[in-house]
Amino acid sequence: MQEAPHHASHREENGSLAAIPIFDKATLVSRLMDDEEFAQKAVEVFLETIPTVIRDLRHSAEDLNFPELQRHAHSIKGASANIGAERLREVAAHIESAARNGNTEELLPLLPGLEREMGAFLSEARNSFA
Repeated sequence: MQEAPHHASHREENGSLAAIPIFDKATLVSRLMDDEEFAQKAVEVFLETIPTVIRDLRHSAEDLNFPELQRHAHSIKGASANIGAERLREVAAHIESAARNGNTEELLPLLPGLEREMGAFLSEARNSFA
């Protein structure tokens, strides 16, 4: 798993996302011993729980609470990596880095990208198991 660069600009973050899959279903299913039904259930649980963490991250961003922002971004990054939401993981890694560095200028433009990638993952995951 690649760590996000510490000083990537918003433009670099967006440009680098094009090469990253929205959802790596094959790897997820493989990790779960090729049990596609279990993979689908895991994605459903992720989709039920991650919006709360994203909401908490948003509130931490409004308060510019960098330690909480970093913690929530780290949680999103880990959960996304586990489920194969690769672009969401990447954006969360950038947010985590910006929060760790207290870099508001880098952080604030990344937040809409997190919401966008969550929506893209939701759509891709639903279509993938349809």
